[in-house]
Amino acid sequence: MKQVLQHSTLALAVAAGLLASAPARAITNVEANAGPQFNFVNPGARSLGMGGAFLGLADDSTAAYTNPAGLGQLSRKEWSIEGRYTDFTTRSVESGRLDGTPTGIGLDTQSGLNIQETDQSVTNLSFVSFAIPLEHGTVAFYRHELANFGAHFKTQGAFVSDISTTSPPVVNRIQPSTNDIDLKITNYAAAGSWRVNSKLMLGLSLNFYQFDFDTLTQRYTFDTNLDGVITPLERLSALDYDEAHKSRFATQNGDDNDFAFNVGLLWQPNDNWSVGAVYRQGPEFDYDIAVPPVGPLPGTAGHSTFVVPDVWGLGVAYRPNDNWRIGFDAMRVQYSDHTKLVQAQGTHEAVDYLTLDDTTELRLGAEYTNAEATHPYSLRFGAWHEPAHQMYFDGDFVPFTGTPLTPTENDTNSRAALFRKGKDAMHVTAGYGVVFDKFQIDTAIDISKPSRVFSVSMVYYLK
Repeated sequence: MKQVLQHSTLALAVAAGLLASAPARAITNVEANAGPQFNFVNPGARSLGMGGAFLGLADDSTAAYTNPAGLGQLSRKEWSIEGRYTDFTTRSVESGRLDGTPTGIGLDTQSGLNIQETDQSVTNLSFVSFAIPLEHGTVAFYRHELANFGAHFKTQGAFVSDISTTSPPVVNRIQPSTNDIDLKITNYAAAGSWRVNSKLMLGLSLNFYQFDFDTLTQRYTFDTNLDGVITPLERLSALDYDEAHKSRFATQNGDDNDFAFNVGLLWQPNDNWSVGAVYRQGPEFDYDIAVPPVGPLPGTAGHSTFVVPDVWGLGVAYRPNDNWRIGFDAMRVQYSDHTKLVQAQGTHEAVDYLTLDDTTELRLGAEYTNAEATHPYSLRFGAWHEPAHQMYFDGDFVPFTGTPLTPTENDTNSRAALFRKGKDAMHVTAGYGVVFDKFQIDTAIDISKPSRVFSVSMVYYLK
């Protein structure tokens, strides 16, 4: 009984480390922060149909965000608007065992972790712009949603490893939880392009970002009969997500804003080739954390920082004739910006076992246009590679060999089970557009295993 009480205290300490908070200016290690999704794909159904390979073309008003230098190619005023439907998948650890042999009791029957995929969808107005050509360039104003992400997932709590030699053994198990996440980042911006000469254009956009971030992580006790003692059998059993078994919860809430900028370049050495480059500065936002007191564990409150990654891009476009446009983009996303300041919520110490890799997205797309039709139309297709970008454990797991592990080692092992590396994804895209006298309508789809996107956009031309 004494050993069970000791390990129950350890479980409370581990939960406190996950949920408690102290004043800090860094992203926290709560699992809700593992995989926020940003909308780094260039706006517009036309671009989406071409796999997002649009940096070297950038020849419509969506260039205001994609590559502001490209605005200098516009010859008349135009409005652009896009709506998107996105169905995305969030990966998380639901159950299973990280290390050791399952006991075969209760839920502890699976070797290896069970990774679940939960779906959620959003329909939104993703982009609006208005562009005005001038004598030596173009100015534009736009609204763009950099993130519109939500997720809800729950876990029964994965088994990490045995931590005793009793029969049945006491097993280090992550507390079951439910997790709700809502993230929205909206950008209001002014952009301009300056034509340096007949071959070179430069562009700049000044961005005002609004940030809205809310998460709730609710954990549940292993004490199924609520008698104040957690037995080894209870630690192996399933539980109900009911009010009586709630133990602790943590909230993250942010309502902040920040300024940032994008700069772009477009070089057209001849009528067939063009090269575009862009740098997009990621904004930073402050947000609050609150954890109410429960029993002997005090309630705390603090602050953290949410850092959006910087993005670098280089694109090449080729026009073999009047009918075809071919684009290739390479985008470098500095996801490590998002996790370079991770800190433990409970101890306020730096966390060196969680990381997020920078990625390079490669995009290839083509557009065929029949300009001789009564209403000229375009067919588009493309593909792009999306490397994994989920915060994951990158430390040393400590296996149980019969010698009791320290609370810190058990805590770190729990993170090894919670934070798993994501998977790369291959996207396939297609699109169609038709031009009328004063407006153009485009549609596109983007299909991959983790997400499905359907886009409709319209460009309205003014004299």
